[in-house]
Amino acid sequence: MRHRQQTGFTLVELMVTLAVLVILSTLAIPSFSSLIKKSRLRGATDDIVNLLNTSRINSVKLQRQINVSVNKTSWCAGAIAEAGPVSGSGDALTLANSPCDCTATTVACLVDGGSALVSSSGYSGVTITTANGGIAYTSNTNGGVTFNPKLGAVTDSSGSILNTTPTIVVAIGNFSTQITVSPLGQTNVCVPSSSSFVSGYPSC
Repeated sequence: MRHRQQTGFTLVELMVTLAVLVILSTLAIPSFSSLIKKSRLRGATDDIVNLLNTSRINSVKLQRQINVSVNKTSWCAGAIAEAGPVSGSGDALTLANSPCDCTATTVACLVDGGSALVSSSGYSGVTITTANGGIAYTSNTNGGVTFNPKLGAVTDSSGSILNTTPTIVVAIGNFSTQITVSPLGQTNVCVPSSSSFVSGYPSC
């Protein structure tokens, strides 16, 4: 009597396969979560650095002061260029308009007719904090940092070059980056010692 050959999986083989898949999925989920967090962190960091660098370049190109400020609450960052010389003063280096409020539409964040705004949309879970040199937004002319059109340097409300280093810390979970702006207006990004490893940036 000829026996017919059976094909397919036995119940034991199927259970072993499912168990292996569950184990692999459990191991992969934390790595995938970390990958998403790092991607959001890098995106937010790069957007803020780009805003700072573009503002400095445009300040020299347009020969206008450009102010950049960060609102830590919502969070967002914006830049605004001075409209030009104050009438009758003969001085093109007076920031006549207040820093832009990136959370409102009262003072538009515009440079050379284009939007100069970075917002938290798309970067869910990312937070920012600021220190050293008042890059945080305030409604008066002391808010944020101002790039000088002659030097590309960062100046205070009196036009003097800052002797501090404005700092922005971007964080999500146990990952963070630190953005600093030198008195000469150059930006630098590094990973603080308190953060887990983030590829692409040196340690602070």
